[in-house]
Amino acid sequence: MAKESKKKTQNPQQTESLESLTARVEELEKQVGIDRPESRIIEAGAIIILDGNGQKRAELSGLPTADYALSFYNKDGRKTVRLGEQMGQQTTLQLGDGDETIQLSLNVSPLGSYLGLRDANGKRRIQLSVSKGIPGLMMLDENGKPRILLTLTEEGPNFTCLEIDGETPTFSIP
Repeated sequence: MAKESKKKTQNPQQTESLESLTARVEELEKQVGIDRPESRIIEAGAIIILDGNGQKRAELSGLPTADYALSFYNKDGRKTVRLGEQMGQQTTLQLGDGDETIQLSLNVSPLGSYLGLRDANGKRRIQLSVSKGIPGLMMLDENGKPRILLTLTEEGPNFTCLEIDGETPTFSIP
């Protein structure tokens, strides 16, 4: 019985709505000189989104002097997708295999664009590009050295096979 009467005598201000409470806090902040911006901006070095089990599923990160990235993680917490900007010079989309090994990269910059395909170890093996208006295809060996180059210029196609060093032509068709 004592509990019931206590409930009935609670201060009505304790049960006010969230909206009126927020309005009261904002009014008090104005009275003491705290200015709040009209928009709700979050400022942080990183924003991490967790799923219901507390696993990281997405992250937005970046610093003014470094890369900005939006990354997504699989159910095991491994990065599978990354969309980023590198020093304001290049935009990159990277897709991984669920084991944090990048399998595909799409890069766009003022100098050109390329699509890179990688092997199971994350080493680039094929690159399709357009650089300074010239389309190209490059195949790389397991050590990352270019072995086959195919480009198409105003003069026509150019096909080159390279030695193991990735620089010395063994065969070339202008």
